[in-house]
Amino acid sequence: MKDSKFVKSMLIISGLLLIFIGASYLFTPIEFYASANQTDISGQVNLLSEIRAAGGGLLLGGILVAVGAFKSHFAYTATVISIMIWMGWGLARIVGFAADGMPNEGLVIATICEILIGIWGIIAIKKYAVTPASI
Repeated sequence: MKDSKFVKSMLIISGLLLIFIGASYLFTPIEFYASANQTDISGQVNLLSEIRAAGGGLLLGGILVAVGAFKSHFAYTATVISIMIWMGWGLARIVGFAADGMPNEGLVIATICEILIGIWGIIAIKKYAVTPASI
């Protein structure tokens, strides 16, 4: 990737958000889940395990994305990871809207943000990726 403030800012913001969300799911899933869903999941061991597992994946993904902001040789891979996570979550939520109905306003806003961050990554790849023809 070409060095640019656009790419670095996308990777830093994306990485920090993923680290925060991942750590919250992993280490405080009951509180984090309640804040977004107004549901008490304490004592639901299987559900807590699923949420913590997703949190670990998001936390690791966030660390990798953030590293890409500071290691230029890793920026392209980090951007792809960011796009995959954000678009994966956003598009999966849209499938959920169709399958299950509309969730609360907070989750609709989260979906919009996820898609927008994913698009930010796609723009970064399209605009700043170094291809063999441009070397």
